[in-house]
Amino acid sequence: MLSKAEMNERDFQKLLQIALTDLGLRQTMLENEVSSVNEEMRSLEKDDKLDKLDMQIRAVRQDYEHYHQFVNSNFKLDVADQYRESQNILIIYETIKLKCVNWPQSVTIMV
Repeated sequence: MLSKAEMNERDFQKLLQIALTDLGLRQTMLENEVSSVNEEMRSLEKDDKLDKLDMQIRAVRQDYEHYHQFVNSNFKLDVADQYRESQNILIIYETIKLKCVNWPQSVTIMV
C-alpha cells in the first residue's frame, strides 16, 4: 500500500474530484428519494424515513464541504471526461435499478 506522502498533487486533486462527484451524486439520489417518500408513504412511516434521509443528506453535505476545502482551484481537471462513456452506462444502470422495485442484488453490470 502506498502512503499519502507518495501521492503527487495531480493524483490527490483527481481523487478529490472523484470523491466530490460521488458525494454530489449520493446527495442527489437521497434528495430524489425524499421526493419519492413524500409522494408515496403514509405519515408515520414517512416521518421516520424522512428523518433518516435528512441525517444521511447532512452527512454527505458535511463530507462534501470538508473535502472541498482541499481542492486546489488552480488545477483544471475534467475527471468526468475520462469516464464519460462508462459514466453514461452507470447512470443508465442506476436509473434502471431505481425503476425496478425488485432489482436482484446479485445482478452486476460490468462496464
